Amino acid sequence: SARAEAEDYQNQLGAVSEDAAGKDEQITALSSEKSELQAQLDEINQQYAEALERASNPLPPALSTELADFASKNSEILDFDQSRGIVKFKSDVSFAPGSVDLTPKAKDAIAKLSKILNDTGVKGYELMIAGHTDAMPVERAATIKAGHRDNWYLTAHRAIAVGKCLQKCEVSPSRMAMVGYGDQRPQASNATEDGRAKNRRVEL
Repeated sequence: SARAEAEDYQNQLGAVSEDAAGKDEQITALSSEKSELQAQLDEINQQYAEALERASNPLPPALSTELADFASKNSEILDFDQSRGIVKFKSDVSFAPGSVDLTPKAKDAIAKLSKILNDTGVKGYELMIAGHTDAMPVERAATIKAGHRDNWYLTAHRAIAVGKCLQKCEVSPSRMAMVGYGDQRPQASNATEDGRAKNRRVEL
């Protein structure tokens, strides 16, 4: 009876040992699966972080830095909104009042900008050129006679003037679109001259 009981215990120990070995295999498999899932999670987190960075910084850091440096050297005529990736030409310096003819300073700045836009790593970017004015209506007879009948015409024609100048500097026209917003998207109050000056701009 004692021998039979001992053999029974031995069989139970064997079963426990086999069960333990099976559990070890399960633990090993689960550990491997956990490592794979952690790797996938790390990759997703990295992609998420990169997406957030692109949302707040639409341009690559190197290009954004280059444009910021370009703007600081040409601050009289333009500035650069790093958070939105937009170069803003100040209309009061880039054009004569009521005109779409670019000033020499503006042409010089556009020529320098075109070199950045034609860099190998930047050539794939499309460009939207948008003209904006303040809320003052077009009243100059010469401006109206030239075909800039209201602020929408004037802003569209100024955007085209910037685009044409870029084209002369070998920026491909297939990359460009031009649009005029008139006074519909002010950046500042039109109640002050300083605010109106900020609203008169061409953005790229």
